[in-house]
Parts: sequence; structure tokens; C-alpha cells
Amino acid sequence: MLHSPGLPPTSRIQLIDPKGTSMNVRAFGRVMAASLMAVCGASVALGQGALSADQSVLREGEGARRTALNTRERKPFPTAAWGQLSDWTNGPALTATSIQDRPVLIVTWTDYLPTARRAVQTATRMAEKFGKDGLIVLMVHPEKEWATAAKPAAPEGATVLVAKDVKGDFRKTLDVDQDPDFYVIDRAGQLRFADVTLEAVERACEIVAKEGAKDASSLNDRLATERAAAERDARRTSAINNQATFTNIPVLPFRQPSETEYANANWPKLPLDEQKQQSNPGTTLPAKPVTLPEEGWIPSKPNYKGKIVVAYIFHPRLSRFRAFNDMIPRMDLIQRQYARDVVVVGLLTNFDQSVNIPGLTFTDDDKNPEKLAEAFKEYSKSRNFSHFLAPSFESNVYLQASDQSQGGEYPIPAFVIIGTDGIGRWWSTPKGRVAFDAALQQMLENDPGVQSRRKAEAEWLKNNPQAQPKQEAPGDQPPSTNSGG
Repeated sequence: MLHSPGLPPTSRIQLIDPKGTSMNVRAFGRVMAASLMAVCGASVALGQGALSADQSVLREGEGARRTALNTRERKPFPTAAWGQLSDWTNGPALTATSIQDRPVLIVTWTDYLPTARRAVQTATRMAEKFGKDGLIVLMVHPEKEWATAAKPAAPEGATVLVAKDVKGDFRKTLDVDQDPDFYVIDRAGQLRFADVTLEAVERACEIVAKEGAKDASSLNDRLATERAAAERDARRTSAINNQATFTNIPVLPFRQPSETEYANANWPKLPLDEQKQQSNPGTTLPAKPVTLPEEGWIPSKPNYKGKIVVAYIFHPRLSRFRAFNDMIPRMDLIQRQYARDVVVVGLLTNFDQSVNIPGLTFTDDDKNPEKLAEAFKEYSKSRNFSHFLAPSFESNVYLQASDQSQGGEYPIPAFVIIGTDGIGRWWSTPKGRVAFDAALQQMLENDPGVQSRRKAEAEWLKNNPQAQPKQEAPGDQPPSTNSGG
């Protein structure tokens, strides 16, 4: 489930450093973040290094398509794709030579769709803002209704090309799923960002426009160097103090944020309301309260006050899906690495006929709460999980958060990230505007309850220095080993 927009094989999870803690605690946090990256491929913000800028650009989607797009990023753009376009307007067809040392923003848009206006406005604004830096904007329209489509003109001093996607082959090459989609090529001719969110287009264009060709060309080498350094630091610190943890901080009272603080927080972008896109493009589904079970937690009910809850739907039948099986150990790793701020729980859910999962049929035994509960207990005994499990037969937490009344696909795995106010602030969907790891990072940075609790803990740490992990002494480093990270 964890994937890495633009940073394969790493993702974008970041440990958040509490303001006011001592230097050795901050250093420990950075090493723990590096350790997470090394173990499961999760990316972190490594100071002001090469990862920092690219990870600030949010991508759309999740699952298999997002994973496939990630593998294409930071690799040469397939120049043969230019030949799949025709009827070039405002200038000649692009080639590998014509885009040399020039960044390119590709916008796929369909003029007769309501979303076309925002796509054209965004493309024009990018041309106006970064045209002086050499940015080329390419608007790609499908063959259908090409003749009547309004072709945007180029602002003065900028380049805005328009082309027709013959038979949709260009979209297939880029794995475009829904117009508008935005792709960005850097000065080295690499597909730097694939299918970024509308809100992230400007940030992506700014990065490639302000970056030199030499820096773009050396990006992969610099990322590899940073990852290797982070992994060495993680192994070194782990060898010295592999028992150090933030979970020894006691439960402390902290100020409960106001409703206004929660309302004004910078939450992840919610999924679009697909039924309203024609009449009101951009309308999102509402964030709703989510109720977690009170009893039956394994091994026991945790204290999640002031913590974010990552809840995933569990059912034995779901084990037939590879994505579900791959997800569980990664959820366990997130719990271990984020124990200070996150509670991860797998909720045993009883599916009824209202949930349609292609390729999966639930038998009567699959819907029997007693038999499910017994299988659940045996499952938990056979695995040494760090995260939590709980039965949730009365309700489906995913259906609480999402609006399944209008149909739509039921994702596998199904996740909900719940804020400290008990509101579902993100949930998985095949057409998600923000990926899971990006949503979790954004919530860690902005949830008022998390920040308030951490402030109280930071004050406690100042008064209890003995609880802080010890910093490595100079010259006290074990021999470096190569574990294949």
C-alpha cells in the first residue's frame, strides 16, 4: 500500500520532530525516519537534501496504477510518444532535440468536460509564470470533438502548444486515467512527476523551472547517496541503542484544541464527489465522524487520545488479494515507527450484500460473527503484531467515512485515517487525490491534537532528560556493514 510518488523505491512518510525537544531527541527522530526508509522503502525528509523538494509534490491515485507511475518517474521520457500526437497548434511538434534543457508541463484535457476550464487556466498560468525560465506547456486533447475544441493561445513570451491525441495512444503511453492529468518533464528529459494533483502543479513546475540541467541529470545519483548515508546512520544508531523509543513517555494531560482549530487545519484533500462533477466540478465528499469499537481489542484497547488512528478493514476472505497481504506487515511497521503519534488497527468487519467486491463472494460462515470472532482470535495468536486488532461487526468504518451510497468501487485494501477529533480525514479510493503516505504525513504535521499533545510531551522531556535516547559518542561507531539496503 505504501508507495512513493517520484521516489521509488522510497515513499513519503516522515517522522515529525517536536518543537522544543533537545538535539539528541531530534537526531534520534531523524535516524528512526532513515531506518523506516531503509527497512520498508518509506521515504523521509532528509534535511534540505535532494528528496526534500520532490516529496513536496503530491501525486494522484494509489494502488497498482500509482505504483506503475512511480517506476516511470526520474527516467527518460519516451520521446516516441510525441509521434502519437498530431495537428500541432501554436508551434511545431516536440522532439527530443527541441525539449533539450527545457522543462515541459503536459496537460491532458477534454474541452467539453466541466473540468476543462480549470485545466486551461492552470496551464496558462504556469506558462505566464515560468515561460521566462523556458517552460514549455503542452495541452493534449482527445480526438473526439477536436475540431470544435477551444485551443488555448500562448501568453506573450511563453510557449503553449496544443496537439491532438490520435486514437488515445498518447494517453495510454502515460497511463492517463482521467482528464485533466498533469505530467512534468525536467531539463534532463526525465519524467520527473507523473499525474500530480491540481494543487501541486505549480510546485512541480517551479522545481523543474528553477533547477539546472546538471542538477536534474545528477538527481538519481544524489538520491542514491542520501539513501545510503541514511541507511548507514540507521544501522549505526540501531546497533548502539536498539531499545530507544519514544513510547516510554507517560500519558500526559494536554490542551484540547478548539473546533475552530480543527476547522482551519490543513487536512489532506478529500476524494471528489463523482456525482457532482458535472454540475459543480471540484466538489469533494464531506469529512464525517468515525466511531471505533469500545471492546474486544487485541491485545488491549490503546489510548489514542491525541493520536491519529489508521484503521484498515480486515476479513479472512480478503487474504486472497495480494495487495491486502502485502499491506499487513507494512501496517505493523508503521505502528512500530509511529507509536508516539499513530495507532494502527485492523478492524474485523462483517460484509453484507451492500458491499460489492469483484471476484469475491462471502459465504454464510463468512458473515457469522461468532465464527469470525473465533477465526480472528486464532489469527492474532499466530502472529506477533505490534499494531492492534478489534472486531467491528456493528459497522464498517470505511463506509462510515466514505459515501458509498452513490456506489463506486470498494478498494482493497480499504483504509481510513482518523484525526484526533474523531473525524475521518482521508480514506482510500481508486480515484484518490492524495496518496496514503502523503495524507498521513500531512495529518501528522497539521492535526491540532497531535501538535498539542507533542507540545506537552516536549515540556516533559525537558524536565526528564533521563528518558531521552542517548546520543552516540564520537568514535564509538561499530564497523559499517552492508545489509543490502
